[in-house]
Amino acid sequence: MNESTRGVLEGLLDDYDARRNREVSARSAEQAAQAQFLTDAMTVLDTVVAPCFEKFSAALKSHNHACTIERKSHDETDQSSESQIQLNVFPDGTTLPQGNASLSYIASAHRRKFSAHRSVTTRNAGSIPATLGVYDLAQVTPALVNQHLLELAQAVFSPG
Repeated sequence: MNESTRGVLEGLLDDYDARRNREVSARSAEQAAQAQFLTDAMTVLDTVVAPCFEKFSAALKSHNHACTIERKSHDETDQSSESQIQLNVFPDGTTLPQGNASLSYIASAHRRKFSAHRSVTTRNAGSIPATLGVYDLAQVTPALVNQHLLELAQAVFSPG
């Protein structure tokens, strides 16, 4: 290989190495951002959503209506996984064949957003799922969660 060809080859390889290093750095930064989001999301689920769900559940229990609160944590090895908390309502302690009303918050690492979902049952044994909204971490406040819980209660317990 002559000097001219070697120089061109060295330039190509140097450009490739620089581009590859930028890609690796960008990927590392993205993974770090996703991991930080999941950590912050778990904090929001633990300190904001779960306490609201627990108070709501206690209020319903005092009127003989059961609730369950289910949690699903993200997979530590899969940064694109989701964390979730879901509250299910059992009016008069009844499990409905079509499924019971529920409210859930899902933290999606790849979107770095929370989504809130509600599912209610109809009088003719149907189910109506709905996405209530997509939120940044800071938007998931006790006021928002309590509003969603009140809307769920209205859908479940208000006359038709």
